[in-house]
Amino acid sequence: MTQSATDSRPRLLATGAIERDNFGDLLYAVLLKDRLPEWALSFGAPIAPAVSPLDDAVGNWRTLLDTEDFEAAWVVGGEVGATPPEYAYLTTYGTDARRQLAHSSLEESRLTLAKAMGGQVLDPPYIPRPSAVPRNAGVALVLNSVGLSGIAREAGWRQPRLIAAVREADIVSVRDRASSAFLDEQGIAHRLAPDFAHTVAKDRPRPRNASGPVLVHLSEHALSEQDIESWAAALVAALPDADVPLRMFTAGLAPGHDTEASAEAVAAAIRRLAPARDVTVSPARGIWDRVDEISASRLWIGASLHGRVIASAYGVPRVSLAKPKVDAYAADWDAEQPFGVTVDTLAGAVAQALGTDAAPRDDLAKQALENFTAVAAELAAAVEADRSAAVRTRLAACRREADDASLVAQRATAEIRSAAEQVDRQRALADAAAQRTDAVRAELDEIRGSRRWQLFESVDRAKTRLRLP
Repeated sequence: MTQSATDSRPRLLATGAIERDNFGDLLYAVLLKDRLPEWALSFGAPIAPAVSPLDDAVGNWRTLLDTEDFEAAWVVGGEVGATPPEYAYLTTYGTDARRQLAHSSLEESRLTLAKAMGGQVLDPPYIPRPSAVPRNAGVALVLNSVGLSGIAREAGWRQPRLIAAVREADIVSVRDRASSAFLDEQGIAHRLAPDFAHTVAKDRPRPRNASGPVLVHLSEHALSEQDIESWAAALVAALPDADVPLRMFTAGLAPGHDTEASAEAVAAAIRRLAPARDVTVSPARGIWDRVDEISASRLWIGASLHGRVIASAYGVPRVSLAKPKVDAYAADWDAEQPFGVTVDTLAGAVAQALGTDAAPRDDLAKQALENFTAVAAELAAAVEADRSAAVRTRLAACRREADDASLVAQRATAEIRSAAEQVDRQRALADAAAQRTDAVRAELDEIRGSRRWQLFESVDRAKTRLRLP
């Protein structure tokens, strides 16, 4: 990870969800490296993978900031705002390991996470906090092409922590309007622009291939919403022409994403329904192989956000399956092509996509590139400026976090006190009811012991023996 002695370029630590095989996050990283040749890049993630999914090594970002000097850090993109450290652990080690973590005590789970993350729990896992790293406390920090709206839905003490992490950034650029609205509410300056990956066709042009296969991406989430047979039937019904080949696509094989087994199972289900159909599983696994596969397709159907983004960059008709993140992004930037699609609406969506003009979205690519250029220029200026002001800003963010967390604790204490008072009131009501019950029971016992009651019982027994009405 140490910079070559002959490389005089300033150093930049690129961070993100780049410890695992997930198409969009890895694409961000390689695009960033290509577009910042004037910087010497190192790559970091919350968990250093045993085998890097990039051509470059990927280390633990906290360890890198603790042990090496950087002029800048750049979060490459993605839905990084509210992602918990447990999710980073899941996508690295798999569901069995995550299940064991969930069944551990709080202390044991924190120790497990800390061990995986280089000695301490990194939360947020994908946004470095320079204030916590004395060696690089003044490093210029960029959050580019990120989604942060999930922070608004966080409750309790974690929300102030996440907001403080965003406040430590010198430059923030978000890709969706919900994130922009949230930052406006928090008074955090930022940019709003289309996803950075829209720029891919600028440097990697490809001709339109209207006779290519239909590319189908069914994530594990989509397959949990509807079974394989239902999706297979919907695909066959939506694309009845047997001469149109279908190709199943995986956008990432990290745990919790896609699996080759599921792709094969969907293909097999389609063959059972339409034996003559040409249906295969895409062999594309590398970043550029996946880009080329999408660009060469006649139609994209899938749940991947970056599948849609790349399809739009190359003018491929596209149908996005229902997924909140994808739905929100499509509504903001690419609403002309179908999104929010389910098994029941797939046929209509396919007809709509194939029946409309799907020219390359050069407008989105232009906006994304202009935004990136501006962010890079701002970063260069920030590096040259006096960084002591940035350090003071970050310390202020820490103090505000402490104040906000204190307010959260006060509210929680008040809620607990209110709940305790309500319990006390309910207990008092229950005690009063018990006292009334005891009084009634005592009164009944007194009545049963009276001579009048005994006479009544004697008469009642006599009537029963004589069977009198």
